[in-house]
Amino acid sequence: MGAEEGAVHFNHKGEIVEEPVATQQLECENTVDFCATAVVPDGFTFNSAGFSNFSVDVSQLKCLLETVAEPVEIPNPCRGNPLQCSVFLESVHLVGCLKVNISALNVIANQPLFPNQGSPLNFYTTVCVDQIIGYTCGQESCVDNCYSFGGATFFTPTVITDVCGRQIVSVRGFLVINFTGCSGAGCEGQKSND
Repeated sequence: MGAEEGAVHFNHKGEIVEEPVATQQLECENTVDFCATAVVPDGFTFNSAGFSNFSVDVSQLKCLLETVAEPVEIPNPCRGNPLQCSVFLESVHLVGCLKVNISALNVIANQPLFPNQGSPLNFYTTVCVDQIIGYTCGQESCVDNCYSFGGATFFTPTVITDVCGRQIVSVRGFLVINFTGCSGAGCEGQKSND
């Protein structure tokens, strides 16, 4: 998720900021990529002028735990060879679907009734995930609100014209989801190892 020219970054409050929010990759991935496409109506032209707003529905997201064994080497208290043991951890999976609604400016009429009249172009997409966002130990369950929104990045829309002469606009970006921890109340249960 490198910096790209024309990218717009939002913080955890949905406010535009200069620098992108920090992300992590490796085994724990706290980003959710998305790509959405919209067709500009006949008689209008899309003229990219930034993003007016966005919203995300996370009502179908939850966290599930999966027990994993990690090999460790510990010193032998009796001065013998080190002991090879397994430690059991719970990987925290963010599971479910989120819906993204983005408004990008500006759709302008080819022959406008009023000068400088424009409106946003709306994009909708659903992204389903099953990814590890953190680890914990000694937990039997994880609550629904085990994550928080950390920010988002939207890249400059791309525009192509189809064979019928219509503009097709695509927006891609990513949301940052941060693991906030687990507690015993409001359990969602265990992730199956299927």
